[in-house]
This record gives sequence, structure tokens and C-alpha cells, in this order.
Amino acid sequence: MKTTFSIAVLIHWILGTAAAVSAASVSDWQLQLKVDVGAYNDHPNYFGVSPSSSDTYDPMDAAEPPAAPAPSVAMFIPHMDWAVYPDFYTRDIRAPLAPAGAATRAVWDIYVTTRGSALGQKTAVISWAQLEGVPPDYSIRFEDVTGGGSGIDLRAAASYEYNTGAPDFRGETTRQLRLTIERSASQ
Repeated sequence: MKTTFSIAVLIHWILGTAAAVSAASVSDWQLQLKVDVGAYNDHPNYFGVSPSSSDTYDPMDAAEPPAAPAPSVAMFIPHMDWAVYPDFYTRDIRAPLAPAGAATRAVWDIYVTTRGSALGQKTAVISWAQLEGVPPDYSIRFEDVTGGGSGIDLRAAASYEYNTGAPDFRGETTRQLRLTIERSASQ
């Protein structure tokens, strides 16, 4: 069965449909962000685009599960602005970006919250996976909004670390991060 699939893909490339295959990846991709604070983590966080999705709630999006008891860590995208199902999301897949030749940008504001004083003043590690699905002519930048960082290129680094800081009166810490995926008009 695997050989048959490989032959079918090879035939598509030989017949000149490689452009259609490549074009599909421009409008249908996702990447994963993960957070680890010691033994605690939140890994199933996905961001991307798909022709089956929109920029507001749709079945491609997934709500963040309820907060676990302390100590715990959570990464989420707040969408209290959505008219339908306003909530925190762990998966936010949007409509495809503008066609080639136009400047395009998608921005996700992301929050990482730790619960429990045991996770205060600890190292949080943000890492990523599935970058190969994002078209190579798109820049992928990650910014620590709370920490005032200028941002890093996700293709050039494997992870980002920060200190969670002192917990507030509830025993929580919160960090705002921003993911920007962009293609300039000249590409």
C-alpha cells in the first residue's frame, strides 16, 4: 500500500501537478507551540490556516480545557471577542492568508499561565514543532510581549526561555506572547 501511494505522488510530479501540490500547502498548514515548566507542560497548542476555516470560531478551533488544579501550566489564545463561543482556545486555525504578491500577516496573542506558588520563579521553556508545514517564504516570529523582547525567528532557534516571575495573590503568573507569521508583498 505504501508503494502505491509513493507511485501516485511520483506520477503527480511527473505530470506537472507539483505546482498544485505546493499551492495547497500555502493555504493549509499549522505549527505547534509547547510550554514546559519543570515537570508540568501544555503541548497541544496549534496555530495555522486552512481553506476549511475562518478567522472566527469554526470546527477547526478547539477550546482550552478547564484549568487543572495547581500546580499546573496552560497556554491559550483568548478569543473573548468572538460572537460565537467566546472562550480560551488551544487550537486556532484561520482562513488562508492573502494570495502571493500581497502583504500578508497573521498574528496570534498567546498567554501562558502557571498556577501554584511552586511554579513561581521557575524557567518556562517555549518550543515549537511542525515548522516545515509553514511555507518557506513566510517569516515566523515569536515575541515576548510581557518581557519586552524584540522577538526571535522560530526557524533559527529551537526554543525560548523565560523566568515565570513571582506569583500574584492567587498564586498565578501570566505571560503574554505573540506569534506573527508574515509574507512580504515582494515574495
